[in-house]
Amino acid sequence: MDAKKFNKYFSEVESYLPENVKEDVRKLTELLVNSRKWKGKNAQDVVEGCSIAAISAILGRHQATVIAKNLRNSGLFRVLRKIGNLVSPIAYVDLGIDKLAVVNPEVEKLRDLAKDIIIRNKDVMVYNVSPLIVAACAIYAAAKKSKVKITQRDISNVLGISDVSIRNHYKKFKI
Repeated sequence: MDAKKFNKYFSEVESYLPENVKEDVRKLTELLVNSRKWKGKNAQDVVEGCSIAAISAILGRHQATVIAKNLRNSGLFRVLRKIGNLVSPIAYVDLGIDKLAVVNPEVEKLRDLAKDIIIRNKDVMVYNVSPLIVAACAIYAAAKKSKVKITQRDISNVLGISDVSIRNHYKKFKI
């Protein structure tokens, strides 16, 4: 990716960062952006996704989640998934719930329950399950337990994964 595009898209992320970490986040983001071929991916999504992964590594997952909420978010999930498991399933729960709550405000009450389900099911994550799928299953399990009407398809559309993935992995969760 050329420097002009990188600087354009990184400047938006940079506006949310504390001064003392801007340079470190920039260096790590550049490293992540240049570490792979991002064929077919939107340049803004790549820079924002790599930035969130870098922020997660430097400032922690909570701060990465807060900053991700301020960004445009459309392709962040897919880019973060390609980078790897740097982002906690709990961060994905926060982002997923935020997007679902726009359509159905009842969903907001699922946030803490979904996080508790993830904590209780740490053994599921050992088997190389994507944190995105873990978060989706936790949201779905929380919805079923709370009797909030959300389908696997709703969750999969918001998080950008297959509803079949939720169906297959949900069975492994203890609710």
